[in-house]
Amino acid sequence: MALKFTRLKELDQKNLLKLENLEKIIFKKAALNRYHLPVIARYGYLFALFLEDNIVGEASFIRQEKNVFLVGLWIVAERRGKGLGSLLMSESIAYLKKSGFETVELTVEKDNTSAIKLYEKIGFRKTEDLPSFYGPSQSRLLFRANLLEY
Repeated sequence: MALKFTRLKELDQKNLLKLENLEKIIFKKAALNRYHLPVIARYGYLFALFLEDNIVGEASFIRQEKNVFLVGLWIVAERRGKGLGSLLMSESIAYLKKSGFETVELTVEKDNTSAIKLYEKIGFRKTEDLPSFYGPSQSRLLFRANLLEY
């Protein structure tokens, strides 16, 4: 079974519905939906990992000049712990660097230790504590990677 990394520039109906459903399962009320995903695919960067015809991971980015922001990263539950998050982020970063971007930023919940370990392992550094980023009691940590150093 071969994994395939791809940038989705446009979403056909089948992949749009699959992604929307997986987003709901993973992110619940914070999920991207059929109105957000096509916009990110067209005007940002939407990367997916496929295992045969099944989407097993997604990384979505928005851009501003030479910088990008990771909106979301996920791997389906049954495939976690197998290095797919590292693979998806590494491939995404390589693509973004080749496209001329200089930095990647992201936020993460303070107690999401597995995500923090992943981001630090691939070169992200904590730059700021963002209290109430998404509202009261919704603090996040801001991480940044300088792609010029990759």
